Amino acid sequence: GTLPREMSMLSNLNYLYMSSNELTGPIPSEVSRLSSLEVVYLPYNSLSGTIPTSILDGGNLTQVYLQQNFLKGTIPPISRDLYYLHLGSNSLTGTIAVSLNDTYSTNLYTLDVSYNFLRGTIPVGLSAITTLQFLSLRG
Repeated sequence: GTLPREMSMLSNLNYLYMSSNELTGPIPSEVSRLSSLEVVYLPYNSLSGTIPTSILDGGNLTQVYLQQNFLKGTIPPISRDLYYLHLGSNSLTGTIAVSLNDTYSTNLYTLDVSYNFLRGTIPVGLSAITTLQFLSLRG
């Protein structure tokens, strides 16, 4: 099935865990309207389309797990409040630098963008993220 747009009515939702549920289709941008949402855990599905820009750059989100889907496009700008970002094994393109451009003072602990179609050099600014403990750029 798909993620319904009506999920935006779950105003008190803190954690969205829907791993390995054979979900298809895009991630509705309405998910970003969930102001209490802290964790989006949607790995191991068949989600497609692009990552909504609003999902990574606002609200109370601290953890986003979207690995092993069929997401494409570029990595949207990342919020300074995000701690864990797992986007590995999708079909993302572009460079990492654009996404991290304004987030070098971020609290990011984990960044996994492995096994995508990213190009360019490893951003020097990654070394300024002093909280970073896990970085995966392989593949």
